[in-house]
Amino acid sequence: MQSLYRTFFIVLSFLVFAACEDKQEQQQVAAGTTQWVTMLSAESASPMTLPEATQYCAQLADPCEFKLDKTACDPATPESGWRVPNQADLSLYLGVTQTSNNLWTRSANPAVQNTYMFLKISDGSWGYDYAYSPYIYVRCVK
Repeated sequence: MQSLYRTFFIVLSFLVFAACEDKQEQQQVAAGTTQWVTMLSAESASPMTLPEATQYCAQLADPCEFKLDKTACDPATPESGWRVPNQADLSLYLGVTQTSNNLWTRSANPAVQNTYMFLKISDGSWGYDYAYSPYIYVRCVK
């Protein structure tokens, strides 16, 4: 039962965080102050829920695997400041990653409440799932 409460509070805190982040992103778009991502991390070693992916990216201190400007990443320089990408961020990297795993975004699905978008790398299409689904991988951006 304790595990159920823990999961509930993790998901609840993620939903509050996501709502605040989405509002901030909308304000940045309206003000014209958005920034495109420049780096993509390596794929997570295992699938995870979206709250776990958010925590994973926030704590990640690894070198980048790909830069949008196509300059080389320095494998000796660990990067910090990673986050889960939104749909626009991840779409910049279509064709860059060689995997058949689905990848989380932090973009809410407006058609189905409490679901979030993920990228199906195998065919380049978008899907959605609930934040607590433990079957999706993540590649962080910064």
